[in-house]
Amino acid sequence: MWKVCTYQSNNLQSRAIACHRYTYSDSYLPLNIRITQHLLLAANLLALLGKVLTIMGLQRVCVAHLQKENTCNLFLASGAVSIIVGVFIFIVVIWNYHAVMNEDGIHFPPSFYMPFRPHQQEIGSTVPVAVLAAILILLSGLFTLSYQLLPGQPSVPEASEV
Repeated sequence: MWKVCTYQSNNLQSRAIACHRYTYSDSYLPLNIRITQHLLLAANLLALLGKVLTIMGLQRVCVAHLQKENTCNLFLASGAVSIIVGVFIFIVVIWNYHAVMNEDGIHFPPSFYMPFRPHQQEIGSTVPVAVLAAILILLSGLFTLSYQLLPGQPSVPEASEV
């Protein structure tokens, strides 16, 4: 998703690897790769935000600076962010799966010495792992939201009760 590496054979015994990082000026990249790069970047940043929100919520609960509304809002925001991250990852995985199954190709520059598409494309073992990860992230967000939104949840003690 971020770079292409090829073997450059200098002689029969030595094969050097040459890598080229994708940039915004690379017009040969298909739209799906450009969008998935941005979705993965956004998913990583949002996941970091979700962890920070969760830590802040747990800190408020444990340190007993309890303002019930703010603590619940932090956990609700964390759950919502987790759901968004799971959806982004799921979109990327499905889009990649679709591209491989349709045998989409990339018009690399001639200097890369790469064909438009390989002779054979297969789905690797990372696709089921990525789908499982996306599902687990979605479930994590849904559990967080459902716990915060369910009626009859245990009340948070006031700071004076602690």
